[in-house]
Amino acid sequence: MFELVRQGGWSVIVMIIMSIVALAVIIDRTLYLVRFSVDREGLLDDLADALRRGGIEEAVSVASAYRGPVARVVRHALVASQQASPGELLASLERMKALQMDLLEKRLYLLGTIGATAPFVGLFGTVLGILKAFADIAATGDAGIAVVGAGVSEALIATAVGLGLAIIAVIAYNVFNNLVERVGLDMDLAADEVVSLLNIPRS
Repeated sequence: MFELVRQGGWSVIVMIIMSIVALAVIIDRTLYLVRFSVDREGLLDDLADALRRGGIEEAVSVASAYRGPVARVVRHALVASQQASPGELLASLERMKALQMDLLEKRLYLLGTIGATAPFVGLFGTVLGILKAFADIAATGDAGIAVVGAGVSEALIATAVGLGLAIIAVIAYNVFNNLVERVGLDMDLAADEVVSLLNIPRS
């Protein structure tokens, strides 16, 4: 590993730092989404039963037993419905969903940035490697593999690392974006269902 870094030059060191950042974001977002995933239909079924049994207060208690963005939106809708007018409630729900989406998308921009820039960092390392090879040729007057090998090796390693990092980062970025969109849809559906259960007019 250290030999690979040494041969690849400083651009590989930069990409290793980028890969550490990407890995940290992947772990963080995975743990967040797994920890706060919720069965929307199960939550809404429990909520409907609670509303029939004990009204808003019991429904809030049931919603509080769930975690995650969907549960927060549902709980917010229940609490706000006791104090706000229908128009204020709907506006408040939109703000709450926007806040939860912001939390879901937290640090994902880093994956997108790394996926977009890693190939260029690798390409820059490739150029430096080729320049080194030509400099060695100029210094020795020999174009043999023993002379240009180090520069070509640096160029190829930088290219490979840059492409590999970009592929992983882009895949992870797209997967997380898809998961975030699904949670966003669950929030929208849950909010609409709560509004319907509470018989709140939408206009």
